[in-house]
Amino acid sequence: MGVDMRSRGAVMAGVMVALGVAVGGCGPVNEATFSGEDSAVPQERVDELNAQLRLLPSLEATVDDYRRMGDAIAREISGITPTVVWRPHPTAGDDETSCGGEWLATDGRRVMLQLWISDSPIPDSDWPQALEVARTAAAAKDITFQSTNRDRPADHDVAFTNSAGAKVSLGSETAAVLSIRTPCRLPADAGSPSAVNP
Repeated sequence: MGVDMRSRGAVMAGVMVALGVAVGGCGPVNEATFSGEDSAVPQERVDELNAQLRLLPSLEATVDDYRRMGDAIAREISGITPTVVWRPHPTAGDDETSCGGEWLATDGRRVMLQLWISDSPIPDSDWPQALEVARTAAAAKDITFQSTNRDRPADHDVAFTNSAGAKVSLGSETAAVLSIRTPCRLPADAGSPSAVNP
């Protein structure tokens, strides 16, 4: 894409703002239930949660599944707005972290996937349709709690979360950013099934 150095600097500044929002969502509050991580979870509950995780697809299978979801969202938004051309963020790769909320003490992990970014923002005229694409894809994974950080002309940042820690965020200002975080899952070597469920 022919972007001069001055406009590329503006694009990257916008991406860094969006990055702050996307990464900032990994803090100590469970966005869907607003339960903090500072209260101790009884060991019996931790054991119960670990048992639940063992019945779910592995972290690796979930990462693959959520990456496919992100690719599908990106393709569909580009179909709505051909000027939005997505690419992986060149330096922000997948980031594996501990789980949040009451899942913090479990053996589970979650992954913030490498960002999808576009040097061209989503036009305001197409924003509602693009947001609906993200909302529909998130809802298919039971990621339904919506929070809006910003939603004004040429400046949008909306996230969908659930109580398992999954998150889908779509933002558009000087650039467009799609970020996705998996729910809490056990790594394959911890013995969870490899089959993929939403």
